[in-house]
Amino acid sequence: MSKKSLANEMMDTGDVMWHEDFNKKEFSLLFRNSCSNSCTFCTTRIVNGSMKNILPEKKEHVFAAIRLGASKGFNKIKFIAFEPLEHPSIVDFITYSKNFGFSNIELWTNGKKFRDSNFLKKLINSGLTKVKMPIFGHKKEIHDSISQTPGSFDDLIQGLDNLKKFKLKYSVHMAIVKENYPYLLDVVDFCYTNKYLLEWFNIAAPSTTDKRDYKKYIFHISDMVEEFNIKKYNFKKKVLKFTFIKLKTIIPLCILVNLIKDKLFRKRFQFPYLQLDYFFDPQNAVKNNSSTINPTNKKIDLSLPRSGDLKNRALSKKCINCKYGNYCSGIYQQYIDIFGDDELNPLPTRL
Repeated sequence: MSKKSLANEMMDTGDVMWHEDFNKKEFSLLFRNSCSNSCTFCTTRIVNGSMKNILPEKKEHVFAAIRLGASKGFNKIKFIAFEPLEHPSIVDFITYSKNFGFSNIELWTNGKKFRDSNFLKKLINSGLTKVKMPIFGHKKEIHDSISQTPGSFDDLIQGLDNLKKFKLKYSVHMAIVKENYPYLLDVVDFCYTNKYLLEWFNIAAPSTTDKRDYKKYIFHISDMVEEFNIKKYNFKKKVLKFTFIKLKTIIPLCILVNLIKDKLFRKRFQFPYLQLDYFFDPQNAVKNNSSTINPTNKKIDLSLPRSGDLKNRALSKKCINCKYGNYCSGIYQQYIDIFGDDELNPLPTRL
């Protein structure tokens, strides 16, 4: 059977979904089965409702997808989406991937099942090389309120400690929503203090085209920046620097810069306010070799998506006059639809 017909066969079953990234040599398999968490912002849960079926249902379809990815030369496979760790055949899928030549096998999960060290060892012995998990708060009250599952924080922390014990590569990330945005610095500090590898954080994206879904968990970005501004001297320099640098990649620059004008804060970090290396780099960004971003008169294309799929980011019409607009991540269009663009104010040539 040719590669094309094999792919078409699996797509027709509706049982297996996958994504191919030829640049990164990554092959991702998407799961759509049950999840023991019930996160307030979960894209899959909002779109598909509470799912109790096990998908992919037929193991052979998954095995065929793995063979397909291997035949295309991919060396990394990711098991992602709606809780692959709770699929009854996940160990078989990892073992099969290793046997077909995948040297990098990554799994995205809520991490709760890693509390069982014996199960974790089985996964590692099967070929698992890395995992990624979400953390929603530095205390169980916050994390559990967002996961809507009592005990999920304790399970996650036990799982993280087991991962460190067995020295399996891992990282955690934070989805920022209405319930936890005031505690962004607290979460970063918690991860640093406990030596949990926090890779990134981001504002939870829209899940559907219905703005009513997004209203349930979105918040004013300026409120989050104000919280950062108020708390910033209560935390260590490395916590502030990491948070500030990451914020520059996920929120409009004008909101961050206009609300944080403290010169002592800038001097303390001893790095330019706007550093090119740490910026979101949309396709129309002005290229230069400077370590700092320079204002540009290049026309900003407001129609150019600044990320992929439903989670496209956008700029307001006001941004056309901003000298730094070509370096800005923008914000989700639904955010502008809900809150308007009063928070967005074009930055001057000199900051």
